[in-house]
This record gives sequence, C-alpha cells and structure tokens, in this order.
Amino acid sequence: MRTIDWKALRGEVLETFTPGPAINEVAQFAWGLLDDLYNNLARALMEKKRRNRAKQILILEDRLALEGKRLRDQARQATLSDERQVLLRKARQMDEAREIVEFLKLS
Repeated sequence: MRTIDWKALRGEVLETFTPGPAINEVAQFAWGLLDDLYNNLARALMEKKRRNRAKQILILEDRLALEGKRLRDQARQATLSDERQVLLRKARQMDEAREIVEFLKLS
C-alpha cells in the first residue's frame, strides 16, 4: 500500500495557494478533514485485520449429514413438487460432499 506524506503535501498546497487568507483557511480546513479521514481509515484497517472466527463444534462430515437430513425432512413437508425436487437435489449434494470429504481423508 502506498503511503502518503500528508504534511509535506499540505505544505506544498499551502505554498501554491497563497493569494489571500481566505484560501489558506479553506485549504487548512480541507487538510484537517483529509487528516481525519486518513486517520479514521487507518484505524478501521487496523481493526479489520482481526478475524472473527467461530469455532466449529461438529466435524464437517457430521454437519453435512445433518444438513442433508434437514433438507430431506423439509422436502417431505414441501407441497410443491418443484420445491421438493430442489430440496432433494441439495440433500444429494450434501451426501456427495460428505463422501468426497471422507475420500480425501482416506487418501
């Protein structure tokens, strides 16, 4: 990430715009806002680096099996055949994913 020397840039701008005190005041106000924005952004980026991770209680195979069972139960209660087919397809995908995980553990 490129770093910017804000104070040097501010000095250059203030030297460039010196026709009167009004422009200097506006420039100082604008640079004050930019400094605040930059500091807030830097603080937000520093806080963003912390990861909020939830620890899984069940292993992946168990979670996939539970999701497949939940989808099958939901498909049994579905009234529309299209909705039922979608739910059953998702349940089969959970079973296939579970089999792939088991296969990868064995190899």
